[in-house]
Amino acid sequence: MDMEDLNEAGNGSEDFGAFDDKPLNDRPVSIRDSLKAAIDTVEGSGPGDIAGQPRDGENGRFLAKGQEQAATARAGQAPAANAAQQTPQAQTEMQTREHQAAIGGRVPPGWSAEAKAQFATLTQPQYYGPDFMVAKGDWDGRPVVLGLVDSIGEARQQFSAAADARGNLGWLRRWLDRDGGIGRIPHLMIGMPGAGSVRELTGTGAAIATRRWAILDEITAFNNNKKPFTVIANQMGQNDTAATYTQFFNTNYRSLVTRLRARYPGVKIVALPPLGRTVSTRTVTLTSVGTVVTATIASGINGLTTGQTVSMSGAAQTEYNGNVVITVTGPNSFTYNFAGSATSPATGTITANDLYLRAAYQSFSANNTWPADGTDASGKWRLRADILAKTSACCDDAIDTYAAWVSGERDGVWPGMLELPSTAVTVQSGTDGVATYTTIEIADASIFGPEQEISTYAGPEGLARLSTTSIGSISGNTIIISIPRSTVLPVGSIVRPSVTPDGVHPYGAVIDRVVGGIPQSEKVKFNP
Repeated sequence: MDMEDLNEAGNGSEDFGAFDDKPLNDRPVSIRDSLKAAIDTVEGSGPGDIAGQPRDGENGRFLAKGQEQAATARAGQAPAANAAQQTPQAQTEMQTREHQAAIGGRVPPGWSAEAKAQFATLTQPQYYGPDFMVAKGDWDGRPVVLGLVDSIGEARQQFSAAADARGNLGWLRRWLDRDGGIGRIPHLMIGMPGAGSVRELTGTGAAIATRRWAILDEITAFNNNKKPFTVIANQMGQNDTAATYTQFFNTNYRSLVTRLRARYPGVKIVALPPLGRTVSTRTVTLTSVGTVVTATIASGINGLTTGQTVSMSGAAQTEYNGNVVITVTGPNSFTYNFAGSATSPATGTITANDLYLRAAYQSFSANNTWPADGTDASGKWRLRADILAKTSACCDDAIDTYAAWVSGERDGVWPGMLELPSTAVTVQSGTDGVATYTTIEIADASIFGPEQEISTYAGPEGLARLSTTSIGSISGNTIIISIPRSTVLPVGSIVRPSVTPDGVHPYGAVIDRVVGGIPQSEKVKFNP
């Protein structure tokens, strides 16, 4: 059970309790008792670990013991202890204790010493948000969403450092929490693997997922039989595809909806159709003469251009593999230089990857062929069409995600890197290709966020890739990268955000695109 003050997340600035369904207490504690203890603690009458604990005057958050001194300094009061008078060893020990307190001090009463110690040692805990939130205060009548989400809705590619100023990760939380349309929408999420939705509320033994639904039932009973939500937002459908559309729609997608309607009769279900799936690789054959390789793609080069970097992989003769700059020689072929090989043609399952630079090069994944044409191959887009048409009562309303996600150049695929905002290097990083660096100075860092993967390309065309890395943090227009690099990045090099690691999960730049692309006016569909 984790406690945090989530300002403005609901009605005004109430205190919220966040509840995980896997408590780490040494002794069994009932869910109802945990809820009661949490609310008592917020009111200041609960267990002594947090009751009466100092609060930050700026935002009302509980302060960990290691944070009190900073708060005192902000208030203009002298700190109680003078660190300068301590020995280096004592200062180190104090800093370690304060680091652990700053993290572990947020751990609520009831956690064991071992659990607190483990929590305090995590430098960056993976962030999925609370399983449930219970708010104390008067409800202002806004809809409260129970979201059913998979790894796309939960933002598998984002961790704690990528959260926005209000603690949101992923496109759905960010979109719900924007102050637009009918306002910020309070929400709680139940996450599940897309392929695991068939286990929710059905089956027996280890093959049934019911624990979190039981928590909702106990919260409802605790709240005088009032559910902690008013509407269900169903984001499923992305990863529970099947070889036949009948299985995809009826067995995997709609059967969960049927179970939800049986459990919560009369509760409105608003569906959010899934995003598409593509790949950025194409199968190639390779032959060589001397130091020149000729690559042939039977399906076409589709968008590749001379001077562009392509990643070659899969050749059994590894000298053919690597990041290469190509010369396009025809609609199905390109060449590149290498050191030479004793074997031609190359063997293996060989692919050429443009890392989602252009939409034109992407290929549709299984069951994701655009457009919806009544075949099993177009199952993903048939599902979107059925959701929008509310076929077989699969939903009561729908908020379409397609226009916010799709490429502006081609239907049914991700936007290419060239469609996303980019910026330029303003101070050269690296000197000789050997010495490493950890920062990159750019013209505009506002288009990026922590944990965003980025690729830097040679300017001014921005097609020959120099380096790929991830952002650790940002200070002004300085990017601090997560892994030191040595590749020289000259002034004028183009820095682009990556699109997706796998054609399924969006990186931060696309998350921002989706959040900004769905009209806030669509929130009205959550009303009864």
